[in-house]
Amino acid sequence: MNLARSSSLRQLAPLVLHPPSTSRPAAIGHLRFFTQHPATHLLALPSARPQLPFLYPPSCRGSGGGGRRKAGEWRMQRLLTTAQKAYFRNQFALAGKIIVYTALFGISGMVLFWAINEERAERRYPSPPEWPLGHRAMYHSAKVHEEPEAFARGVVDWILTGNMYQVLAQWLEDPAGEGRGLLPRDEARERHDGDDANDADDERLRSVLIAAGAAAAQGAWRPQASFAIGYDVGGKSEAWRRGYYETLMGAGRGAENLDGFVRDDTRQIVFPPEMMIGPSNPDPRPCPPDAFTAPLEEHCSPAFEPASFWYAKILTTRGFGPRQRVLAALAYADWLDFKQQHDAATEVHRCALAIAAAAAAAAAGHEPGRAGAGAVVVDVTTGVIGPEAAAAAGVTANVLLASTALATHHARTGDVSAALAIYLSVLRARRALPAVPPPAPSPSATRSAAPSRPPGRDAGMFTPVLTALGTLFTPAAYPAAPPSGDQPAWRTPASICHEAAVMAHIGEVLFARSSRADGLTWTREAVDVAEAQLDHYQRQRLRQHQPQHQPHPADPDPDHVPDPDGNVPERCSDCLDVALDNWRQMVALLLRDQRARERERERAHHPPGPAAAAADAAPPSSSSSTSWSPRLWRSTTTSTAVPAWDDAAVDWEAEMTAVEQRARRIQSQLGHLRPSSKKGAAWLGSIFF
Repeated sequence: MNLARSSSLRQLAPLVLHPPSTSRPAAIGHLRFFTQHPATHLLALPSARPQLPFLYPPSCRGSGGGGRRKAGEWRMQRLLTTAQKAYFRNQFALAGKIIVYTALFGISGMVLFWAINEERAERRYPSPPEWPLGHRAMYHSAKVHEEPEAFARGVVDWILTGNMYQVLAQWLEDPAGEGRGLLPRDEARERHDGDDANDADDERLRSVLIAAGAAAAQGAWRPQASFAIGYDVGGKSEAWRRGYYETLMGAGRGAENLDGFVRDDTRQIVFPPEMMIGPSNPDPRPCPPDAFTAPLEEHCSPAFEPASFWYAKILTTRGFGPRQRVLAALAYADWLDFKQQHDAATEVHRCALAIAAAAAAAAAGHEPGRAGAGAVVVDVTTGVIGPEAAAAAGVTANVLLASTALATHHARTGDVSAALAIYLSVLRARRALPAVPPPAPSPSATRSAAPSRPPGRDAGMFTPVLTALGTLFTPAAYPAAPPSGDQPAWRTPASICHEAAVMAHIGEVLFARSSRADGLTWTREAVDVAEAQLDHYQRQRLRQHQPQHQPHPADPDPDHVPDPDGNVPERCSDCLDVALDNWRQMVALLLRDQRARERERERAHHPPGPAAAAADAAPPSSSSSTSWSPRLWRSTTTSTAVPAWDDAAVDWEAEMTAVEQRARRIQSQLGHLRPSSKKGAAWLGSIFF
């Protein structure tokens, strides 16, 4: 037994008597480096991996048991292991993916936001479909920025807006771009026979435009070219021509608001003319604290083309319709009136009337200036419409528009007799218009409307949602061409509103000519006509909104009135607003005169004291003048005193109360029919108020 125990001890002796390694801490346990092998592994096959010291893994502890390294001991530690490299590689790849995905989503969101805004602008301001995307975006931006609501201060930045229109006009006229195929008007005239009702090369028209441009340039700092020959755009589509016309008109409006502005060539900054420092402006206006410094005159040049340049280009362009050219001429005449060039404005008004008369005669196949059976349509010199022109179907919407504008011009410049004659002829022509519309033009002359969607199943409460979604994903169709205005006019709801407006103007002119009773009567009648038409429109609209009222298509509606203009409520509201304001001011003036006469009678029975007599003898202050048309009083009467109206039996205080009550009653109707942003009557305004 002892022998067996001794043999066991001999077998275990190497294991028991093997001295422990002093380099390994007791707390860690039996740790083994992969570069060292115990004795049991000496008989194993050698590893293919070399056992080198620099392959030691990093260690934060020393070889001693206390965690400190021995003196002279050095170990190489690796900064990045294979696992750490793989970890950082994965993290960088993940960060790159996140950045790329975020950028893609951000760019997609911005593109989507821009596309939605462009679609909304396209539906609000349709642009020609054949224009490039950049041209359409510029057109939308110019249209949107022309509204005061687009700016925080509510004031249009015409420097930005006008520059957009002018840049767009240059793009459209670029021979290498959208202007490919456009020919100057002089070159195009050689290729045509000149048989055109809208011939813009008429020598009289050209001479009038040159003279008007020279008159508008009087007093300018550095006069520019105020006359330009347009192009021949007859080869372009109707949509292209309409967009080009709107661009030129927008550039003209911008030039009106930027008249005299200068550009500092050293900094490319636009300034108002009163801020320029130089001999031509000895008392410059200081710049705001947050603005750029004022420019020097030697470094400045005109910033924009004058308004006469753009209006002359429109009037000399071949391919625009009669309505477009008439509107451009009237806008040019208004600009000349603003520049106090009334003689030039009168000639431009007559040119507009000549364009309208020539287009009407060409459309009817008659001699220019005459209707059927030799009836004279309008006298271009005086603007008076012939008494038999309406019955002979020779009066057009353009003729009525141009004649009314000429009458307003005469009234505002003091020629009241000429204005009254034109107003009466216009009113006579409007009342003699036929109630039946003229034959519709051929389908080839107008653009066909978009095909209507076939009726489907009613989705109930989801119908508005489905309709909105269908509208969102359906491209907006470009609207059809508006009426050219060279067809015979007929009596429409809008015509009745225009008739009320003419009556209001006649009332103003008669009241200014001292025919106060007639003027007040005409104004009251204008209010009655406009209010009746507005009430009729409101009843018709309520009847259309009633679901139980569905007449058979074959049964005519006696109260139905066609609305070709589509803006009857706005026009009637504007006319009613202007007529009411005129009525109120007329009654206020009559009430003031009545009270003055009562005070005179009291003074006659009870003479005032010395102080009151001195106060009465003092001249009236110019700031307290209550005459709403002193220029007309001076031009229509030789006496300094206003002729009195024998109205002793009229209670003007009660009349004023009645006017205010009626105004409050009508205001409720105007509140429902007038747009929320009341900008005033853009097409109608009081002549003198």
